[in-house]
Amino acid sequence: MERRDFLKCTGVTALALTHSVAHSRAVRFTDKLCLNESTSMSHDFDVCMKAYSKAGIRHVEPWIHKIRPYVEKESIPVAKQLLGDLGLHAPCSCCMGELIEPREDHAQRVEQLKANLELVSALGIERFVVHSFTQEQYTLDDYKRGIENVRQLGEIGQEFGVIIVIEFIRMQRFMGTLPTALSLTRGADHPNVRPLFDFFHFWAGQGKMQDLDLLREGELEHVHFHDAADGPREILVDKDRVFPGEGVIPMKEILRVLRRKKYNGYFSIELFDKEIQDADPFLMAQKAIETGSRFLT
Repeated sequence: MERRDFLKCTGVTALALTHSVAHSRAVRFTDKLCLNESTSMSHDFDVCMKAYSKAGIRHVEPWIHKIRPYVEKESIPVAKQLLGDLGLHAPCSCCMGELIEPREDHAQRVEQLKANLELVSALGIERFVVHSFTQEQYTLDDYKRGIENVRQLGEIGQEFGVIIVIEFIRMQRFMGTLPTALSLTRGADHPNVRPLFDFFHFWAGQGKMQDLDLLREGELEHVHFHDAADGPREILVDKDRVFPGEGVIPMKEILRVLRRKKYNGYFSIELFDKEIQDADPFLMAQKAIETGSRFLT
């Protein structure tokens, strides 16, 4: 599909919003809507941040591997000033895997986490996403080690003043569902570790709607907020995430439960389709506002 055809299909070309309209709409939803930098992964950190701010986004979720090249080229103070000058608040940053499940190189992974948290903390970012990513086979005893690892993550995060949010990833062998994520965070029983809920990983994985009832009031710390294209769930992959309302996930039903569970945090739109990632980040931010705001009133 050609780029212009794709943009036409996704409705971006129909978003002939003026900057003032986009800005007013963003202000209206400033307490909820967030844009994850994965949505514009093909563009540099500063390009994304400037485009998002211009479109009216006020909350962003930068990726650590996008931030690092920028601060190495410029500096941490310059990156922090950039966010401030643009009026952007970064409540969370993505991400790092392979820290929860037992691994022989766990100590080395922990050192890498510390370097990431040092950077995140210096920029004033409040949360950092950690997930499991493995297809190895595990036993029940391995989950005891997993709980110890999660507790350790909480201790390390506390040292840097950053909350660790634990994300389950669909079809992963160690932590691929909400109940397992909750069992690990609750088992760790650390105030600096909280669960994350991702609409796509929940819907396209092994999640069941009744799993949402397991959430305690106020327990959820962060949400990745997007829809999923129609198709067999077994073959859905990250690129099949779509803007809210453009897929088949029962968004409103899930949101009703999250509100009932007293979730008051951010809804971060996180997309991975290469066409979207290559497109103008300003247009993508406008579309995120347009689609996300329909659900966050």
